Amino acid sequence: MRDIEIRHLQLVSELQATGSATAAAARLGVTQSAVSHQLRELETRLKTPVCSRVGKRLILTAAGHRLLRVAQDVLPEIDRA
Repeated sequence: MRDIEIRHLQLVSELQATGSATAAAARLGVTQSAVSHQLRELETRLKTPVCSRVGKRLILTAAGHRLLRVAQDVLPEIDRA
């Protein structure tokens, strides 16, 4: 994966957990606008959608689920370090 940062993995993890940019923002301690910006940036870097918008819910795409699996492996290791 190119140019993926820890914050992107955290974002995908929180989006999966909450299904909402607003709730993810609250858990990450940033604004909803910052979450939306980070998501757009991530999707631009990957050149693929990470989430599908279904009403107010954000549902991970196949690419989003792949990132989620990486996040589930990497983030605990970073915490332990």
